[in-house]
Amino acid sequence: MKTIIIIYFLLSVPAYSFDWRELASKLLGQQWSSRLFPKDIQTKEITFPKLPGKTNKGGSLKNTHAQKMGHEQKQKYDYVFLNEVFKVTRLGEISDPELMKWFNVLSQQGSREGVYHALVLDSTYYNLEQKEYPTHPKLARFIPTHLEKYTKSRIKESQLKQLNFFLVKRVVIDKYIGLIDQFTDYDDLSTWYAFLSSDLSKSFNHIFKSSIRKNHDLMTHKKWALSVSKDLLKSEVYIKLHTVMNYLNYSDQKQ
Repeated sequence: MKTIIIIYFLLSVPAYSFDWRELASKLLGQQWSSRLFPKDIQTKEITFPKLPGKTNKGGSLKNTHAQKMGHEQKQKYDYVFLNEVFKVTRLGEISDPELMKWFNVLSQQGSREGVYHALVLDSTYYNLEQKEYPTHPKLARFIPTHLEKYTKSRIKESQLKQLNFFLVKRVVIDKYIGLIDQFTDYDDLSTWYAFLSSDLSKSFNHIFKSSIRKNHDLMTHKKWALSVSKDLLKSEVYIKLHTVMNYLNYSDQKQ
């Protein structure tokens, strides 16, 4: 009788309210869950998308279904973003004057990408590229395979070992950003982002702090990507990649 009541409850509530397969599994067990919600109709299998060609012009692509942030929420996320992007790009803390400068830019509808490019193309970052900051062999081994899988670009490990670490970060990450701008379908872009984020979380789970960055689930990352603007999606890509590259280059050093 209890089972009948539970089944009635499951089938009488709107389908969008819960993760039905997970709830049924907890209440009735895996066998009943599989009968009620077969995997082939519960979720559509996510497959790695075909990467766009260089001739694709998707720079103007927008996510028309992105959730809009309220004023206070946007300010909070802008503050977090600025502190984070400054730290991962330059390995230092942002000063109060610089924080206010870039906070005002974002408040006046400036883009995160614009801020990011300003930080890696200014004289401060240029000076970092001119100093003796070698690229660690671990980073040089990581980049070629990952870069080719996600951007179709190729670079040799031997070449990377000869280059300045900050230069490597800027040039390599620009390949990922450039690939994003070639997508002409936002669903494909969100799938690409999901695979990249899932891969990074599996390999570098211990270096990420937020729960979603640690998450291995493809659908979780895809749903997030579908809920935000392309500018915000991009910011997650270059922040994650900078974080991983910083770790690979300096994890051997004593903290």
